[in-house]
Amino acid sequence: MIVDLHYVDNPYNNVQAVNSFWTTVAPMFKDYSNVFYEPFNESSVQDSWATYKPTMQAWVDLIRGFAPKNLIFAGSPSWDQAMGDAASNPLTGGNIVYAVHMYYHHRTTSWNKAQVEACAKVNPVVMTEWGYNNSDSETEPDPDISATYGKPMLQWLEALGGSWTAWCASNSWLPRMFGDNWTLLVGPREEGGFVKDWQYTNRNVKSPIAF
Repeated sequence: MIVDLHYVDNPYNNVQAVNSFWTTVAPMFKDYSNVFYEPFNESSVQDSWATYKPTMQAWVDLIRGFAPKNLIFAGSPSWDQAMGDAASNPLTGGNIVYAVHMYYHHRTTSWNKAQVEACAKVNPVVMTEWGYNNSDSETEPDPDISATYGKPMLQWLEALGGSWTAWCASNSWLPRMFGDNWTLLVGPREEGGFVKDWQYTNRNVKSPIAF
């Protein structure tokens, strides 16, 4: 389970709120090895890793004071896209995994891919957001997003040693994997059925894994 403080905002304006949240929540699950902490979902500020790192490091240190062993999924600037410099300037502390969010248009941008590839050479990486579904909000015209985005992206990420979790197991938040009656959405433009089939096909693969 991921405890994700789901801000999509300027992190520097929310330091006290984030501190308060983790001071309360981090001790609650400190003895659960299957509970992972994501300190701040997405920074909406397009700055450098060097600028953002002290803020993220302070949250890591705060969490570590209450929960010494839980995995921490650390994000980066620009909506968890600018993680490349963490390869040479990593956070200090153990059990830290770098989180990336990569939707359709991110996957087609060479800069975004290069950021993940650079970080993954020396650090563990997890993709905590990606997805698509055939809704009014899905603007990509591709008739088979599963083939042109879903499959090659997961193959690429897993070849890097990265892990992932599908976003999102909901029938309201987009991109959703379920219909209004919680029926799994299937089809070439639906993530739900694709993820189910991928996990079944790779059910005996031990690493990398999908959370």
